[in-house]
Amino acid sequence: FDLNCKENIGKEYKDFVLLNVEDINDYNAKAVYFRHKTTGLEVYHIINDDRENLFSFGFRTLPNNSTGVAHIMEHSVLCGSEKFPLKEPFNTLDNQSVKTFLNAMTYPEKTLYPAASIIKSDYFNLMDVYADAVFFPKISRQTFMQEGHRFELNEKGEMSIQGVVFNEMKGSYSDFMQVAFDEILKSMFSDSIFKYDSGGDPICIPSLQYEDFLAFHKEFYCPSNCLLFLYGNISTKEQLDFISEKYISRLEKKYGLFSCENINSSLPFMNNKIRELHKINKSDKSFCIKAIAPDNGATGSVVDLVWYSGESDSEKNYLAEVISGNDSSPLSVKLQNSELGQGMNPFCGHFAVYLDESIFSFGLQGVKKGDEEKVKELILKSIQEIYDEGISDKDIDSAIMGIDFSLRETNRSYGPFSLVLMNKVTKAWGQGKKPSYFLNSISEFNIVKEKIKKDKDYTRSLIKKYFLDNNIFGTIFVEPSKKYFAQRQKIEKEIIKKSEKTINKVELKEELKSLHEYQQKVETEAELSCIPHLSINELNQKREQIDTEYEVLNRNGINIPCIFNKFDTRGIVYVDVCFPIDNLSPEYFLDIPLFTSILTNMGWNGKNWADCTQEMACIMGDTWVKLELSSIPESENQKKHEVNEKNIYHRMWMNISCKFLREKTEESLKLFGQIISTMDFSDETHFNNLLDEYITYKKTSFIDNGGKYSILRTKRNKSKYTVINELLYGITQFYHLDSYSKEKTSDLLKQFSTMYTSIKDQGAIIHVAADEKSTFDVKKYLSDFIEEASLKELKEKINYTKDDYQKFIYSNSNSEEEVSKEICKIDSQVGYASLCFDCSDWLSKDSIAEDLVCSWISGHQLWEKIRMTGGAYGGNAYVDVYEALCILASWHDPTPNKSLDLFIESLKEFSMKELTSEELEKTIISCYSDLIIPLDPTEKGKVGLKRFLNLITPDLLEKKRQDLLSLTVNDVKEAAIRLYKNAIIRRSEMIICDKNYSCTGNNIEINI
Repeated sequence: FDLNCKENIGKEYKDFVLLNVEDINDYNAKAVYFRHKTTGLEVYHIINDDRENLFSFGFRTLPNNSTGVAHIMEHSVLCGSEKFPLKEPFNTLDNQSVKTFLNAMTYPEKTLYPAASIIKSDYFNLMDVYADAVFFPKISRQTFMQEGHRFELNEKGEMSIQGVVFNEMKGSYSDFMQVAFDEILKSMFSDSIFKYDSGGDPICIPSLQYEDFLAFHKEFYCPSNCLLFLYGNISTKEQLDFISEKYISRLEKKYGLFSCENINSSLPFMNNKIRELHKINKSDKSFCIKAIAPDNGATGSVVDLVWYSGESDSEKNYLAEVISGNDSSPLSVKLQNSELGQGMNPFCGHFAVYLDESIFSFGLQGVKKGDEEKVKELILKSIQEIYDEGISDKDIDSAIMGIDFSLRETNRSYGPFSLVLMNKVTKAWGQGKKPSYFLNSISEFNIVKEKIKKDKDYTRSLIKKYFLDNNIFGTIFVEPSKKYFAQRQKIEKEIIKKSEKTINKVELKEELKSLHEYQQKVETEAELSCIPHLSINELNQKREQIDTEYEVLNRNGINIPCIFNKFDTRGIVYVDVCFPIDNLSPEYFLDIPLFTSILTNMGWNGKNWADCTQEMACIMGDTWVKLELSSIPESENQKKHEVNEKNIYHRMWMNISCKFLREKTEESLKLFGQIISTMDFSDETHFNNLLDEYITYKKTSFIDNGGKYSILRTKRNKSKYTVINELLYGITQFYHLDSYSKEKTSDLLKQFSTMYTSIKDQGAIIHVAADEKSTFDVKKYLSDFIEEASLKELKEKINYTKDDYQKFIYSNSNSEEEVSKEICKIDSQVGYASLCFDCSDWLSKDSIAEDLVCSWISGHQLWEKIRMTGGAYGGNAYVDVYEALCILASWHDPTPNKSLDLFIESLKEFSMKELTSEELEKTIISCYSDLIIPLDPTEKGKVGLKRFLNLITPDLLEKKRQDLLSLTVNDVKEAAIRLYKNAIIRRSEMIICDKNYSCTGNNIEINI
């Protein structure tokens, strides 16, 4: 029978009962919901024409402590199973699949195992490995020790705690904002699962026993507690056939037969214990909580006021958006103008913490000691004032525009857009609601818009309902403190000391020996063959082609190049005005990051910044500024084009961008033109607020971005572009933050005005990404836009050299030593290591081969040495093809100095390896996946522009694809030897680590 027909609800297909069929109009899709009679497994499939199919096995995994058992289990089930009894089938799969997404995630109340592919056979290979992993894992004691926690012994016999999850979470507990947000959730829901950390608290993780770990899987990883979420165009029948034939009988044998009073219920099945764990008891009175967090980069406290708001819905999302959704929103303005903090904290808005319980959260960061109560009173007073004064039509219009945009865009943030739908479905399903409960956000918001239209006091009534009449709220003060690390380190030492008294070190050595032998075991090709994979002959998908049109518009004798990329954007138009910045004096480059961050936030046309932001938000989706620094080397083909368009190609650009709906084209382009032509740099007070926010964000995010800083530092001396990247985004930029002060604001704004005038004088090009209809509409107004924006023709670039920029790098040594090593010591519980050296030019086949070598090393040597044995959260190797550099890096690493040696050891090992033809084929397949990942509309536009500006033609992309497919074992062998030799001859190394970590090198001092 037709599985997609509503008339067939209640019928069975291979013991899968069809529970519901529904149209998901907001996403142009249909959904079907099944429950299997004998196992209880539930299946929810969102069916559409998307060729990027995704599945996810989801389990409710509610913790009753902070040992991180759910997180450790998430890692561990992927370390070998009945059908795939390898050390790391997940990693093996990653190394030989054309997946477009492959991961696993632990949430506070659930664990999900999603994967995606655009090739059907590959998709089912992924599903096979994942299904066996979650239902039939080995979860051995060795896996538990590796992924969770263990005691290690150093050469002196001293004990330390190690483990992948343990070290990953030490990184999380080093982040001030992460700790602050966790404190907010724990405070608001202190009598619920949210008082525990499902990811694991490093001081609690060592208390988890192996027996409890096994019991957790037995309790939560059963088919009756599983939702198999499906998305895409592979038929439901085909997927049910696969599960039925491969897994149902095995599930029945292991887990027994499922019993349910109402097998046809359209609500998810949930056992009583899980239902009980889901219960939340809220506080019945207001309260105040004070906590401390790591002081890394934080210059003051976070002060937050939080209200319970019941079930999450579009009405509450709208209320949060209208009062605090952007910088011009009424509550945002009052808080920022108070000078009581250094900007709004990152947790302002409405958050759907739980299905039946959400929160409103508003506050400031960077609050000075003694001002905490003032912030609390300010927030309460401001909300009352907003109610008394009423909400302006412009604030309402800007909130509506902001929400409409967020609902219409289908961006890939960390993977395919289907992950957004997966999260919506599993959130509802996991808590006993219909899976489609959150899939009607657009329809719901349309109802809210009707209410706004009909009732002018609707918005005020919401303020009264959720704030003024809701007098139970929490006040949370989180203060940065050096005591935080000291206390946690003390506890960790006490755990080790206590364990030393009871642990037999001889037995521990034997246990560790056994673990390390297991980790170092090299699996044979015969053993690895259990993991299915495609053949190269099946790789017929090519890179996504992006249609590009080029024309020159003339307005009053001024010629402006225009680039158009046309594809489906769901009625959204993306416009970039690109100004070359390579003629800007190198002395200004250290200030470009701050300059671009404030550029569209200072106001224009002589109007107040808040009024400008409000005006923009009513008409457009957003405006922003981004740099495009191309370092792509020129080919002979590209040099020929230079003759005709010598002022366009191979330049550095500052793109001022906007997005708007097609129906707003004329007024959006008119306003965008005014923004560009009348940018204002006079409001010192507002600039100081923006400066505070900018510095606070950079300082508090340093540890989280330690890997990026480390890598940029090692690359810094290779070329003009690596130097510039270090100036703009590296440790040099971080060090430069300390040169900013409010006493220098006046001079700095004058400098910014001079910089902007200079940049505009260099001319511009226009880029538009939109669908056919929208492009037609945009073209009608582009000529007027050129005049409105006062755009000029492109000037020839000044060829500043690498040396012109290099002199501005902080504490730079451009030594000719074989090994240049730098160390940056900070207060942190984790470290980062990176190593960098020369490799082949990007257009050569040698470069393709070297990239494959790095792919192999990442998935084998580094995975085993850095992650499995070393306990770091991760390590990888890759080729920066445009700079001809090879980079190896680790993150959340307990022993970063040791990792530097392991990088070289890994390169040496692989240079001596005789790769088989099957191993080569598998690695080619894995590398191929990077070529075919689908692009969302925003990415398509960016890639289309980048390809045009650097003359990356379809022929060139096809050549690189063919070069990859035609690699030989000998090509790879030569590449491996070449990389190892290059690393030995000369390399740059960088470590970011804790102040107490012992290592030597050129020390880089920074102030966090």
